[in-house]
Amino acid sequence: MEVMIALMVMAVGALGSMAVNSTAISANQNASYLSRSRGLAEQEMEDLLSLDVSTAEAHAGAIPDMRVIPEGVRYHREYSVVPVEGQEDLVLITVRCWYGQNGNENDPRGVEIQMLRTRSALHVKSYQQVD
Repeated sequence: MEVMIALMVMAVGALGSMAVNSTAISANQNASYLSRSRGLAEQEMEDLLSLDVSTAEAHAGAIPDMRVIPEGVRYHREYSVVPVEGQEDLVLITVRCWYGQNGNENDPRGVEIQMLRTRSALHVKSYQQVD
């Protein structure tokens, strides 16, 4: 009888350990996807720094090249250039990069980064990340 109870306790402990391990693997994978999403958004923001504001405004929207990684995750990127109200020389540039959680495009996860920039020069006023 004691052996049966001991086996049951051990089985419950093993199942709990397996559940924790499975959750940790899933969280690690999602963190990797989010990190890659952030890298792609930062890369796009760097590319936008090389353009003048009028060119960036003219081409704002979805970025056609989707990056696909070996696990089959598709990353989507887009950016917007919006004038700052009351500051005619400033624009707010927002870059978004997202992917479908577990391959589900209806459950998007990703990052958004923003930058204030002057129209008259390539001078960057500030930079912030919005998660």
